[in-house]
Amino acid sequence: MTTYNTAKTITAIATGTDRDIRVIKDRTTTITQALVDRVLARSQCHFAGRRPKAPGTTPTDMDLASYLLALYRRQAVVSIDGYQRLTPRSDQTDVRHIGDTRFGTITGLVSHQEYLSFGVRLQDASVIGGDGYTEQVGQARSFTLLAPNGDWHAGPTSLGWRERADEATFNQHHQLSLPDIQSLAHRNRAESVTGSPYLAAKALLLRLDDEIEHFRRPTSADCAATTRSYNDVASEIVPSFTMQLHGVELVGEYPSDICGRTHLSHLYQWRQIVQWLVRINEYAFFVHGMQSDYVGHWVRGTSWQHTGQGQAHLELHPKLQLSYQLRYVSRMAVAKRVPLSAVREA
Repeated sequence: MTTYNTAKTITAIATGTDRDIRVIKDRTTTITQALVDRVLARSQCHFAGRRPKAPGTTPTDMDLASYLLALYRRQAVVSIDGYQRLTPRSDQTDVRHIGDTRFGTITGLVSHQEYLSFGVRLQDASVIGGDGYTEQVGQARSFTLLAPNGDWHAGPTSLGWRERADEATFNQHHQLSLPDIQSLAHRNRAESVTGSPYLAAKALLLRLDDEIEHFRRPTSADCAATTRSYNDVASEIVPSFTMQLHGVELVGEYPSDICGRTHLSHLYQWRQIVQWLVRINEYAFFVHGMQSDYVGHWVRGTSWQHTGQGQAHLELHPKLQLSYQLRYVSRMAVAKRVPLSAVREA
């Protein structure tokens, strides 16, 4: 019989004694902003509380992920220079883009459920749209930072924002500068996937996906086939990396009186940020921990068991397991970069 030496917080998740997990598993209990905030607060995803070393001495534990969540929460204005879309759009003729710098309030953090792709969403003030008679400044746009192949997107030449006083004080104290922060996820995050903060967020994401699927109503856009025109496109092989949490089973039925649009809107908003945090940690494990079968020091008596090519599972507790699958799949990609000046961005 396997003897586990697992952190009590993980045991609480496995046995359902964790109070947040009890709410997450029970469909009859409503997800609230307070619950989402508590689960997010378990993770260290902010510059505050970190103790990085100055570059050139020892590797810093600072990463871009530590800043992006803070920027999103305070709705900072972010600027991106030299950006080129992965796939240029040509379906909006009444939209024009001014200058080579995209800038605006950060309104979201973008991640993909399958590909190792991350980005930010801005209310882009450099875009001017209209209906042929009137014009309006600013439209919502998403910008890729990490491309689906897991590499930095070649388009952005810089990402900037105005530091708040607390950020500036932190960076000056630790002799950091923003250009030094080039890693999206530091190697320390590789151990996060075997920690209770990640496991709680993963369970919450499972619940949000389930609830959205339950309350979501098919729209004409879902039913109708849509086609989009791209210039000079081809396919590329990219890694598809996913992780699954086993042992957190949802029970009960959703109430029938909370299926309004407002509730669904909240679910989508919460899922966006929870998924981003979950996928950041999974990306760090993929890059820094998967090859070495890394397991956090608080989990002993168990290890990753490989069940096939690109597949493995880890038993954290008799009632809680984690697994991953790595495949390489084909996806559409731009075969030739189109100069920004030649593309009408939308």
